[in-house]
Amino acid sequence: MVHYFLGYGSFILPLTFSCFILSNKGSAVAELNREGADFIWRLPTINELEALVHCAAHSPALPSGHPFTDVQDIYWSSTASLFEPDWAWALYLEKGATGVGQKRFAQFSVWAVTTFD
Repeated sequence: MVHYFLGYGSFILPLTFSCFILSNKGSAVAELNREGADFIWRLPTINELEALVHCAAHSPALPSGHPFTDVQDIYWSSTASLFEPDWAWALYLEKGATGVGQKRFAQFSVWAVTTFD
């Protein structure tokens, strides 16, 4: 199911694929792009994910009336850690916090995004 989050000028597609970064079997986002999608999908940056957070909310830390269903606790970003390149930034939606997870082992979800005019 595709969700439209027009306030940020992007389609956001929630996926529940886990542990896809650095996987030899390919990524969930790459799979979306192979299926002949009309848009080029990518992982959001940590700043794009943080822009979704509503600081007064928790569990999930999203604004009331958000368009997402089946919200998971942790979502990967495309932003690698500057200190450890095999780690990437993630958004923890229980509190709206950010942190890092090791790409090879963490079982996080992804929200794929695409930009449109």
